Amino acid sequence: LLDRLLEWRFINDGEKEAAKTKRREERARYVIDLVRHKGPGACSYLIENFCELDPTLSQFLNLRTPDLG
Repeated sequence: LLDRLLEWRFINDGEKEAAKTKRREERARYVIDLVRHKGPGACSYLIENFCELDPTLSQFLNLRTPDLG
């Protein structure tokens, strides 16, 4: 997920490296907070990719891909 966010320039190398230094639960919180401050496009991209990468957890969390249409 971090690589995808970096590829689309929603985060930078420093932010990715900072996320990698955190424990798993801290990393999740850090990435969510980081992306929330990047705007709705970044948030939609995060949710879309999370749903693709972990559909079971996404369904459990009741996440849906935002309707951008």
